[in-house]
Amino acid sequence: MRGIDENWEKWILENMSKFLPLFTHLIAFLHFDKLERITINKRILGTNKRIRNIDFLKYPPADKVKKYGRCNLKGESIFYGAPLITTALSEMRPKVGDLITKSIWRLKEEHTFKVCPIFHIQPTNGTFNPRTFEMQQSFYKEINKNFKGNNREAVINLTKFIAFQFSKPVNPENDRDYIFSAFFANKLLNELDDGTIEGIYYPSVKEKLSFENVALKAEIFDKYYKLDEVKDSIVFKDPSDGGGGLLQYGLTDCKEFDFEKNEILWSDNIMQPQERIDFYLNEFKLDLN
Repeated sequence: MRGIDENWEKWILENMSKFLPLFTHLIAFLHFDKLERITINKRILGTNKRIRNIDFLKYPPADKVKKYGRCNLKGESIFYGAPLITTALSEMRPKVGDLITKSIWRLKEEHTFKVCPIFHIQPTNGTFNPRTFEMQQSFYKEINKNFKGNNREAVINLTKFIAFQFSKPVNPENDRDYIFSAFFANKLLNELDDGTIEGIYYPSVKEKLSFENVALKAEIFDKYYKLDEVKDSIVFKDPSDGGGGLLQYGLTDCKEFDFEKNEILWSDNIMQPQERIDFYLNEFKLDLN
């Protein structure tokens, strides 16, 4: 409850595996024809400047990952996306004045992904998520066939603990609070079934667990996905005003890319009146060059 400090971090990483004599998890085969992602430009470039490098819309290089994430340890590159853009927006929480870039990624070829879904959890807003419920029923069928007695209870309790860690709110000021989900994500992706798991399908905390995010290994994402479209926009309303919701002005849609140079070929046409653009240029240092 106090949060994970440096001493707990060290102890957890050194000792957790000792307490896992049994480790298994549900494996599912899911198809994601399209994944969407929101990038807040100034988190990448330091300013409200338009992104032109395609790589900046993917995932950070491993040597740049200095913090834990929901599905990554430090020094691990993971692609985070969502089947629905509303989920991606909720996760990123841009603020008024932020220049953001929506990227839409489509499969290069048909592929069904071998993933570990996070289940044993239902939405916190009183609704019902049929996807996680169906996965839970499938899990119990497998467990009942393969485990008995105390071993069965141990496996069930461990998966419930994993589900809780993936679905709990985390203090954004302390990335160490992600350490349990990051630890288990690493085991799921790199140890379970000889390291053949390609991704994790887990409920979005920001969407009250009603919809899901997708986390893929960087090499899996690069192998199967190609950038299809980008759109940038400026946020003019966020939930901090007490009214709820997020609103944005669209600036430019783009489907032209130079993949050899890894470059987005933005159009010079802006879909907003010049006086509005001038305001954001002055007020939030917007840079569309």
